[in-house]
Parts: sequence; C-alpha cells; structure tokens
Amino acid sequence: LLKEQLKSWFIEISKIENKKISFIFIFALLTGARKNGILSLEWKDIDFRWKTIHLKDKVEKDGRIIPMTRYIEHILKELRKYKESNYVLSSTKSNTGHIVNPYKEFDKVRKTLHINITIHGLRRSFETLSGWTTIPQGVTHQVSGHKADTITEIHYTVRPIDMLRMHLQDYEDWIIENAEINLPIELNA
Repeated sequence: LLKEQLKSWFIEISKIENKKISFIFIFALLTGARKNGILSLEWKDIDFRWKTIHLKDKVEKDGRIIPMTRYIEHILKELRKYKESNYVLSSTKSNTGHIVNPYKEFDKVRKTLHINITIHGLRRSFETLSGWTTIPQGVTHQVSGHKADTITEIHYTVRPIDMLRMHLQDYEDWIIENAEINLPIELNA
C-alpha cells in the first residue's frame, strides 16, 4: 500500500461485515505478521495485562512475542466480546476452528480500490510504510519476524518489549493519522 491509499483502504476494510476478517488485514499492516500466524492466534496468546501477543512463527520454533499497541488492543477487546472458541479468529465453518480463507473479502477490497496487492503484500507494506516514521529497521525486522541482518543486530542489539512497543505505537499512530481513522476518545492518548 502507498501512503495515499491508506484512507481509502481503511474505509473499505471497515465495510467488511465480518470484523474478524477485517482484523486480519489491519493486523498484517500494523505488525507485519504472516497470515498463518494471524489466523492461528489463540486467546491464550493475547496478554492484555502485559500488552503482548505471542505469534506462532514459521522461522522461530517457539514463536515470538510482539507488543500490543492501543488500536490493536481496542480491536481485540471488541472481538473478545464475541468469543466463540479458543481462537481469536474462530470459524464454525472451518475444520481448523479458525478462519482459513479470508481471500474473498480481500479481493473485493482490492478490486474496489484497483490496488494490486496480496495479503503478504500487507506484510511488505509494514516494512515499506515504516520508512515514513522513525522506527528503526531492526525493530520492524524483530516485530515482523525477519532475521537480523547485521552483526550488531545479531550479537549485540537487545530490544525489550516496551522499547518495541514505543516504536510500534509510533508507527500505528502514523498509520491512523494518515488513514484518518476516527478512534474512540479513550484511544486518543
């Protein structure tokens, strides 16, 4: 996605009737998470107390923990009101117990906006759009589950979750501002 497409993108995403499906696309753009990591999220992976999310990961065997930002937390709390199973993105139509195929809604949004993007492209957009902010590239790599790419990053850089949250919150705030998302008053901190 381009910066100038954000507002239109979020308008179309907000029209998706199934809020679990719209969350997939929002979460991918705001965290750079892989689609399968998002789809398989369980409520036990969400820690509202310490504001963290444990993602299963195809690279790291034990997965990784990322910070929970305000907007993501708000959406998760809304979804939790309708908790149907252990999965955040539960589906009674799927053998897995969670949503497996969000492509129909995604394709509608793409076609409406005439944007050629994939769900994985939202992950790429996270890396690209973060360039508009002061978020260090090492932070985006760590949050999105990319391997560190410098000796310093590999052997010397340790970022605690609160440091990651600070940077990720800046990025989320930038997205919200540029997409002109109207947040509930309590989120405008």
